[in-house]
Amino acid sequence: MGADRAPGRSRGLSLRPLGPVVEFPSVPRRLARTLAAPGESPSTSSTRTSARHAESTHQTPRAALRATTGI
Repeated sequence: MGADRAPGRSRGLSLRPLGPVVEFPSVPRRLARTLAAPGESPSTSSTRTSARHAESTHQTPRAALRATTGI
């Protein structure tokens, strides 16, 4: 089936250039910021407060749980 043809030629595709190519200068990359070191003790008062807050606000309310599961 035309093994002597170049790829793409069998479908009538032309390989001519599409037009001028515009080149942009490369932008220098910025280095990533270093992350802050974690506190010495993970049980600081601010950590405990935020953990309690996150747990309480993301739990399913008991009423909704009873309505869907019958508990």
